[in-house]
Amino acid sequence: MKANCIIFYQIFTILTFNCNCIERKILNGHLGEVRALAVLKNGDLASGSSDKTIKIWDKNNDSVKMTLNNHSDEVISLAVLCDGNLASGSADKTIKIWNTNDGSLKRTLKGHSSPVNSLALLSNGDLVSSADNIIIIWNPNNGSEKNILYGHTESVTSVVALGDGFMASGSKDSKIMIWNTKTECIKKILIDYSVEIWTLVVLKNGQLASGYDDDQVKIWDINRGILMEMMDKVKYLNEPYSPTLDKNGDLASESDTDKNLDKKSENIKDIMDNYDYPMVSYALTILKNGDLASGTEN
Repeated sequence: MKANCIIFYQIFTILTFNCNCIERKILNGHLGEVRALAVLKNGDLASGSSDKTIKIWDKNNDSVKMTLNNHSDEVISLAVLCDGNLASGSADKTIKIWNTNDGSLKRTLKGHSSPVNSLALLSNGDLVSSADNIIIIWNPNNGSEKNILYGHTESVTSVVALGDGFMASGSKDSKIMIWNTKTECIKKILIDYSVEIWTLVVLKNGQLASGYDDDQVKIWDINRGILMEMMDKVKYLNEPYSPTLDKNGDLASESDTDKNLDKKSENIKDIMDNYDYPMVSYALTILKNGDLASGTEN
């Protein structure tokens, strides 16, 4: 089994490790925590930071190709659009669409009244954003607001596309909602009382993984609306507690109680054990070559 490589994004530098967990590069970059990561269609890596900027990193030499400046607060979420452009969500309550070829700002989308927590791309190319307690569906090509989905009673922390016009949303109201975006109707509600849902990830088998503020990750069968599996006391690399997938569609993770929870993350354990200070990770993404990139605090 080939181990994944890991990239740790720190406040002032980017540390890269090979598959034997040996440090091989230090990249100077952001002046704040890296809060969001996305892989562009050409394989370059985009990173959004609390320093209010987005950087595009050259996949060939890891240099900064361009820095995108226009947000007035930290960049929290990123999504790659069908045309290769990049959408960014910020604590300044806006979404910005960027031309990734020249770094120019194409348009700014306004509609939320709180930080834009999450972005997702639907199968038809529409952009979905979550903030406050609503979900907005946008046409990213002209910036128009197509629909607003109401249902959650607290901040919507995560949205993911499920295919064929369906999507899932997770909220601090302890609910996961499955939506038909074509009809704007809620198809199903998965309730997990008393815990805030922080993130959602669609697994290769179509099931849904949810990360919580109580160190748990749960696996749901969204067709039947039932809880399939629960992983207790799991400390995931993302903060707050966000699972991600490796290139095989498996969860990449590290656990406080069982650091071999997922065999594919053994190298994560090895690297984390070599550091004598906390590594808080805010963002994870899988690179084109299957490596795992992690955006962290200090």
